[in-house]
Amino acid sequence: MGQASSSVSHDTPISISPDLIDSLANQLADPHTSPERQSALDQSVRDSIQAQLDTLRRSEAEIRLQLAAALEKENLDREKAADGSVNSHLVLGDIDDLRSKIDKYKERKSLSHLPQVKTDAEELTKCFQTNPDTILNCWEQVNKFKTSSKRAQQDYIKSLPS
Repeated sequence: MGQASSSVSHDTPISISPDLIDSLANQLADPHTSPERQSALDQSVRDSIQAQLDTLRRSEAEIRLQLAAALEKENLDREKAADGSVNSHLVLGDIDDLRSKIDKYKERKSLSHLPQVKTDAEELTKCFQTNPDTILNCWEQVNKFKTSSKRAQQDYIKSLPS
């Protein structure tokens, strides 16, 4: 299609030196490169790989420094936020919890919600104080205290949800 319309001029003679032809023919006949050439190629490849490796290590070191700086900044921001209002709210909450636990303990210790146990315990204490040498004389108060304590335990167990 295009050959008929295009014309190639063969006016210019091409000349190739016989040394070039011999050199190319020798290279085709012997596909292996010379040891000097091979070692030069190997060294060139090693140098290139080493240069790329050095570049990558420098990049990695820079990125690590940037990450460390960013993490340090983030941690400082968190600490500043935690040192402020959040931390004081937690402490106040803990203090309130402790106060309520102390109040509950004091209430349980006072036995105000168990008047019979409280009176029996007071009577038993008085008996022990008045009879320090003959505490066996307080057997009636001991039995009353044991009975009221047992009743209080049973009432407590009944009050627990099943």
